[in-house]
Amino acid sequence: RKATFIAIGSIFIAIGFLASIGSWGGLDRAVYDSLLRLRLSIRQATLSPRIVPVDLNDRAERNLGARIENRSAFADLFTVLGDGGLSGGMDFLFTGARDPAMDHRMAQAAGLISSLVMAVVPLDYAQSHYSGNALDPADEAILTARLWHPIVHNVGRIPVAVTFLMPNRDLALHSRFFGHISVTSDPDGVYRKVPLFYRYKDGYMPSFPLALAAAELKIDPSRVVVDAGKEVVLLRGNGTAIHIPMDLDGSAWIPYPSYWGKGWKRIPLDKLCDAALNEDSESQLIEELGGRIVVVADTTTAKKDFGVTPFETLYPLSGIHTSI
Repeated sequence: RKATFIAIGSIFIAIGFLASIGSWGGLDRAVYDSLLRLRLSIRQATLSPRIVPVDLNDRAERNLGARIENRSAFADLFTVLGDGGLSGGMDFLFTGARDPAMDHRMAQAAGLISSLVMAVVPLDYAQSHYSGNALDPADEAILTARLWHPIVHNVGRIPVAVTFLMPNRDLALHSRFFGHISVTSDPDGVYRKVPLFYRYKDGYMPSFPLALAAAELKIDPSRVVVDAGKEVVLLRGNGTAIHIPMDLDGSAWIPYPSYWGKGWKRIPLDKLCDAALNEDSESQLIEELGGRIVVVADTTTAKKDFGVTPFETLYPLSGIHTSI
């Protein structure tokens, strides 16, 4: 019996040691990588036809030229989405002013979009060394009005934002929903998880894809349940609920559905922008996109917004949002 107790004690000591040096985390990651690669090699997930990625790719950037710099391309894009009563999200920040008239036109069009989620970036002084000014009171009011106030069972280690980078004020005012676009890699540089929330003052800023889902499914943020270390629960109007597992840091595993080149049918940004200049083209495109969620992102190689996943070494990080 003494030998048994010694053996059990040794096992617990070994487990404690491995936990203290992070070995269990490494094991979790290795198992996740292996299972994900196995699943993708056997069968890729069925992709929702309601999600339509729209890319500012290298060719679209060349075709649009100066229209990107002065934002007239985005004003045209917002006009098409607004004319069609479409919904979607912009994985672009749009900070500051460019051409005031064009920025205003873009903001006015944004107000006509069915449910538009705009990106914000959470900042932590200690981690980002941000030395800019605090938010203007008007911007602060816009931001706090768009925070979620869920039912919290366990706050865990959900990260805290000190401030946010936001769209310019005119555009922010005309956008009803915000979602953060922060994605962080594991210590080995691989992207496996994404934070679902950032805490800010007395509220929570949801992730960009979580905000998209809530806006599209008409989910009341005040009825969302946050239980760090267990799950986030999205209660739908029909009484059903969506359960998303998350760890103590409030992060969820990224359920990559497919390889980048074999995923959703992608539309170049210039196609949508140019449709605003032709009534027939716009009508045809709106009919094609009716009832679908447009997610617009920058995939140009110059921006280098790419990362390493367990199955691909060059993966556009915007794909993380559509995967979630």
